[in-house]
Amino acid sequence: MQKPKRIFFVTETTDFTNKLLKTTATRGLTKGLIRLGHDVQVFSYNNAFRQVEFIKLKWQILYKSRVDKLLAKQVENYNPDIVFVVFAKYLDAETVKLMREAAPSAVFVGQDGDLWPELHKNRIEAAAELDIMITTYSGKGLDTYRKTGTRCAFVPNMCDPDVEYRYDV
Repeated sequence: MQKPKRIFFVTETTDFTNKLLKTTATRGLTKGLIRLGHDVQVFSYNNAFRQVEFIKLKWQILYKSRVDKLLAKQVENYNPDIVFVVFAKYLDAETVKLMREAAPSAVFVGQDGDLWPELHKNRIEAAAELDIMITTYSGKGLDTYRKTGTRCAFVPNMCDPDVEYRYDV
């Protein structure tokens, strides 16, 4: 078996919900990677805003540089082999550049499940800074990334076999 990888996830988390299946796709992916023997660290971009400063949501953009510096420091301390970016609100190309400076030898992978990435501010520009984008769709949305020169691929949704399985209709 090859050496286990250190994988750092940057994502928005929705862990505080009363619905098991409403949690993010990141949970199933991280769980699977841990079961395969990899070391996984998750950085919740949206929760970092709450830790930097207790503020109303409309003022979060003012604290973005502080959150980005905190993120870059976490990446530097963790020294990952792979940085896995699941797009979060306010994450942009500058955020990805800061992470690249903190971990220059890491491979940067992005994941997107939105059919219309061009409708999200800064998403296309941030994806262009990544090594590869994987999407859960093909066609027009994937072409949006390809037009910017971003390497991308279709990978279907992953499932958590503990809670998702075939059942009789």
